[in-house]
Amino acid sequence: MAAAGIFGGVALGAAGCVIETAVGRDELDSAEVARVPPAFRHELDLLFVVDATEDMPLVQEHLATMWQRIRGHLEFAEGGFPDVRIGVVSSDLGAGAAASEMTGEMAGELAACTERGDDGALATTADGARWVQVDPAAPAAADLPFARLALLGDGGCPIEQPLAALARALDADQPLNDGFRRDAAALGVVMVGGGDDCSVRSQTFWEPSGDTVDFRCFREGVVCDGDDVSIGAQHGCTPRASSITLADVDAQVELLDRLAPGRRQLAVAAVVGDPERVVVTDAGGQLALAPACTESKTDLQLYPGVRVGAFAARAGGSVTGLCGAEVDTTGALAGLAIGPRLTDAGAAASRDLRRSLGHRCLEGRILDVEPHEPGMQTACEVAAVDALGRETPMEACANPNHVLDVDGPCWAIKAGPAECGDWPSQLAVQVNWGGDDKVTQPADTELVVRCVVEEDASVVD
Repeated sequence: MAAAGIFGGVALGAAGCVIETAVGRDELDSAEVARVPPAFRHELDLLFVVDATEDMPLVQEHLATMWQRIRGHLEFAEGGFPDVRIGVVSSDLGAGAAASEMTGEMAGELAACTERGDDGALATTADGARWVQVDPAAPAAADLPFARLALLGDGGCPIEQPLAALARALDADQPLNDGFRRDAAALGVVMVGGGDDCSVRSQTFWEPSGDTVDFRCFREGVVCDGDDVSIGAQHGCTPRASSITLADVDAQVELLDRLAPGRRQLAVAAVVGDPERVVVTDAGGQLALAPACTESKTDLQLYPGVRVGAFAARAGGSVTGLCGAEVDTTGALAGLAIGPRLTDAGAAASRDLRRSLGHRCLEGRILDVEPHEPGMQTACEVAAVDALGRETPMEACANPNHVLDVDGPCWAIKAGPAECGDWPSQLAVQVNWGGDDKVTQPADTELVVRCVVEEDASVVD
C-alpha cells in the first residue's frame, strides 16, 4: 500500500508519482477520517433513558436488539472488549407538587403522574443491582439481564422528561445511582422515546390553559418556521430557546458536557419518532400534534422527537427515526419494523461509542486513488495536534512495511488490523513517534488523519 500526502490539491504517491484525474472526478475531496487520542479508554458507562408510557413496551422489548448490535461493534475495541456497565432510567419525573393539586380534565390526562416519578433512579435487576455489569470474557451473557432491565412497562407519567431524567440520573444528588459513573470512563447515552421531551423547569407549566398538556409541551418547547402554529404540516422545527416553562436544550447539552470527562469521551444517540414529520391537527376544536406515524396492527403512535433529536445532534451524536418508512397521508404504516430500526440505531450509536473509547481506524470510504495499481492506494496526510489545537504535519514513512525500522517520526496506512474490522475501509494508521519509545503516543498529543474519500461518501458510513 502506498502512503501518500496531499499538497496544493495534487495527491502524490509515496514514490512521488502524480495521481491522474482518471479517477473520474474534477477534484479530490479530503476529509478527516481518524482522530487518535493519546491513550485508549477501556471503561464505558452506558445509560439508556427509556420512555415508559402507553404502548412503549412494544419498543422496549426490542432494545436488546440494539444492545446486541452495539456489543458486536465493541468486540473490535482496542485492547479487547471494554469494561461496560449498562444502566436504565425512565423518563418519568412526575409532575411535582401539581400531581396532588390537579383537577378536572388535566387530572384525568395525568392520572399516572406522581410527584417525583422514578426520580432518575436506575432501574434494578432481578437481584437488586442498579446496573448490568458486562463480563468482557462473555459479553453475550448480558443480553438477557439487559432485556429484562429495559422492560419498564407503560405506567409512567405521560409527560416524558428524558433530558431532565438524564441530568437527574447522573447528578450526585441521586444517591441511589452512586457508583454507576466512573470518572475515567467514556459515557454513552441512548434516549428512546415515543414522544418528545417535555422537561419542566417551572411549575407554571401545570397551570390550566386552553391547550391539552401534550400540545402545551409542543407549543412551549418547539418553534417552527414563522412561530405561527396553525393546522397543517410544520417545517423547520427546532427546540424553543426562550421557553419559560421547559428546559433549554442547549443548557442540557452543556450540563452533559460537564458530567462527561470531555466531548470526545461522550456518545449520545436518540431513537425517536421522526423529528421532521411535524403536523398540527384540529382535535375537536383544540390544536393537537399528530403522530409522526402510527403502526396499523397495534395502533402504536410515535410522535416527532424534535427536542430529543436536536439534543443528540447538538451533542455530536446520532438520531434515528423509528418510523423509518414512507407513510401515507394519514401517517399510517402497514407495520413498523421496530427491531430493524433499533438495529440501525445500534449501528449508528456504535460508531460514536467506538470513538468515545478511541481507535486508530480510518472511518468512511477511502478512495483508491490508483485503482489500476495492485493493493489499496490512499492519499492521506497526518498531523500531530497539541493541547492548544496546533497541528504539526508529519511525514509518511518511506516504506510502510517497515514503519518501526527507521528513526521516525513518520506514519503509514496499514490494512487489516483486527480492531478495524467493523469499519468499511478496514485500514488503520500506524505511527513511529521516534526517540527511544517509537510506539507510545505523547500524553498531550492527538493524531489527526485526513484522506481523499469517495465522492459523496459519509465519513461515518
